[in-house]
Amino acid sequence: MLIEAIEAGAVEAVRLVLGAGVQPDVRKKVTLSVLVDGSRRQDSTEAETPLALAILYGRPDFVKLLIDAGASVRDPVGWKVPNWEERWVEERWRNGRWFATYTFESVLEVALCCPASISSPFAAGKERLETIVKDEQQLALNIDGSPALVTDPVQQKDAFHFMEMKPNHSVIKALLNGGAPVTDRCIDRAMQLGAEGEALVHMFLEATSAKNPNNSRLIEAVEARDVGRVRAALAVGASPDARKRTLLRASVEGLGAKSDVSWGESALALAILYGKAEIVEELLNAGADVHRLVEWRVPTWEDGTWNQLTWQKNRWLLTYRCASVIDLVVGTPRVSSANVDVRDEFTARAEQEGKFAMSKDGGEIEIVNPTTREHSFDFGGFICNIPILRLLLERGVQVSSSARRAARAMSDPAVSTLIEEHLKAVASGRAGSNPRIAPVENPAQTQMFRVLEAQITDVKQQLGQARSLAQQRIAHHNTLVNELERDIRAVEADSERLRAQVGEIRSAKTHNQLNQAQTRQVVNPSLNDIQHRVQNMNLNQTAVLYAFVEFTPREVNEIQLRVGDRVTCERQSGGWGQGRNLDTNQFGVYPVSYVSPKPTNPFLAMSASSPISLNSPLGSSYVMDVAGPPTRGNGGSPGA
Repeated sequence: MLIEAIEAGAVEAVRLVLGAGVQPDVRKKVTLSVLVDGSRRQDSTEAETPLALAILYGRPDFVKLLIDAGASVRDPVGWKVPNWEERWVEERWRNGRWFATYTFESVLEVALCCPASISSPFAAGKERLETIVKDEQQLALNIDGSPALVTDPVQQKDAFHFMEMKPNHSVIKALLNGGAPVTDRCIDRAMQLGAEGEALVHMFLEATSAKNPNNSRLIEAVEARDVGRVRAALAVGASPDARKRTLLRASVEGLGAKSDVSWGESALALAILYGKAEIVEELLNAGADVHRLVEWRVPTWEDGTWNQLTWQKNRWLLTYRCASVIDLVVGTPRVSSANVDVRDEFTARAEQEGKFAMSKDGGEIEIVNPTTREHSFDFGGFICNIPILRLLLERGVQVSSSARRAARAMSDPAVSTLIEEHLKAVASGRAGSNPRIAPVENPAQTQMFRVLEAQITDVKQQLGQARSLAQQRIAHHNTLVNELERDIRAVEADSERLRAQVGEIRSAKTHNQLNQAQTRQVVNPSLNDIQHRVQNMNLNQTAVLYAFVEFTPREVNEIQLRVGDRVTCERQSGGWGQGRNLDTNQFGVYPVSYVSPKPTNPFLAMSASSPISLNSPLGSSYVMDVAGPPTRGNGGSPGA
């Protein structure tokens, strides 16, 4: 559902799906299904990540949502795209069912459309894709949907499509802020972009240099509970929204050294948990955003070398998330974890003991191969502070339904009383500046989620119906093509017989055994028969043909042909056919020598300036010399 929401460009759906707990790194699934020598075969692969798609679609809002939800920005990214064939055989299925694989060392390389590392069983295809990336800044992407089903692709556009990439500064900045690594390819690519690239290089240098030391000073001052140091850090440029950052490094079996980075608690969250009203007030006066998402993660640990499953699925043990900062005041952050037992254990600790797993001290934390809980995180409690609650309510902080319930259950009625009085003031319009009251979460979110799920189900059904209809039409067109091929074979057989007769005639003429009249008597009936067969071939049926040479109209009633265009042929005469271009919806005449009953591999057509060998694995089509269009006289073409 996350992949589909991103492909649909639905930001609210993305936010809702992530809020429901869907993993932000879940990858698109692509299944290739083809007939191999008459037997149906299938293979699946994990393809683009949600973050890669958000980058490719140029959506910084999606990028930020995914990073905030825990999407990895430090791991390499890559995906495969399927091959296409007019007729699949075992050898091609075994060695070439996936046309190519893209690999990028960093998500920033995707955002910059850097030259990718491309692998392919087809040398010509690999070279062509590399040229497209370099010269046209286009990448091959899988078809929409997850799972995406590719069934019997006979053309490149049936298997995948190309997307043009342009650097998006907002996307790049969001990735840098999330900790995406800057590779040499990123620098090289930026240097190729002129003035725009210079700005990008400055962004890279700022991101890869030491992080704002004043932000770390502020975090450390809050952890020391020292309001004087907090004021000093803010005075020299620390952001009041500064957050801790944890860099996790581990040696993973089979993967080697791996690393990942995650945002931790904000300065405001720490001050609230410590119950330090004076520090909270300093941060609020400096402009701290009280409406920001409150969230932090802590890493897991492993006794010895990490295994791949632990790293890929559970390297972050759990996540704390709050609907608003008021939830911190009353001690009700929500706990989530890939491990249900861990989630239940830490939820119980929070509810029964008021204890939370918190990041290790420091603004920039580096944890290397943690082997115990003490190496990974600390435990801390919260102090419910009435002055802090009052400060936040005065700033118009939203009150979540979970915080309201928790306040009512507290032994001190003052907390609930203050919240209820604030809500009454909001209802009567007497509240402080910029009040924001959160709606009741669970029923509304559940209903929205159900509506979204139903819509996606409907879309899937429509896609299934469309796919079934397309397959039926393909089968019909294939029947027409088969009939046309049968007529062509008959004409070719007649041509062979004619050649044999001509050979006999030439031999006889050498020995003066036949005169010219006898020769015409033998040859002319055969020529007339072939002409009759050609004129009555199934081209006159409304069949679907495919242009394999471009044709530019020269007369009013002629239609344009592009390589791969589908055209019908309702009539033909004098080397010209009359029909409709199904891709441009134009109706008119065109040279029949420019069309073929077989689809043409566009990679061959695109490579006309540097021809591909007929033995290239790309080729399921053929290359032929094509004469120019026939000369048209009065009545020389159908419909003229």
